[in-house]
Amino acid sequence: MRDTGGMLDYLAGEPKATEKTGVIGYCMSGQFVVAAAGSFPDRIAAAASLYGVRIVTDQDDSPHKLAGKIKGELYLGFAAHDPYVEENVIPDLSAALDAAGVTYVIETHPDTEHGFCFPQRPAYSEPAAERVWDIVFDLYARRLKD
Repeated sequence: MRDTGGMLDYLAGEPKATEKTGVIGYCMSGQFVVAAAGSFPDRIAAAASLYGVRIVTDQDDSPHKLAGKIKGELYLGFAAHDPYVEENVIPDLSAALDAAGVTYVIETHPDTEHGFCFPQRPAYSEPAAERVWDIVFDLYARRLKD
């Protein structure tokens, strides 16, 4: 989060950058965008995590434990079959976000595997990847306007 803070500080000095920031993370960076949304709630207005891992853990610094601080809107897209995301993640994450009153959407994309957004991967699913882009662009258009 120290690096994220540095990037946000840099953006604060850029005349074309707005105060509202959107972030997106895939796989291991999915946990970081959720953590950023909770760590920088006045700056992160929209966060998207695609097949994010380690968003819910039993550690003190688990990203889902920051739900009470999140002010932005979250989109969390998961693969239907993902050996890297434990069965408890979606229900535990939903419970934490609901309890905190966070605006969010959790979606599991049918017939997908971990890595479905990138054409270079065997798991690529064009319909799911295109849907994700539509959702993320809509999220950013709604939440990042000044």
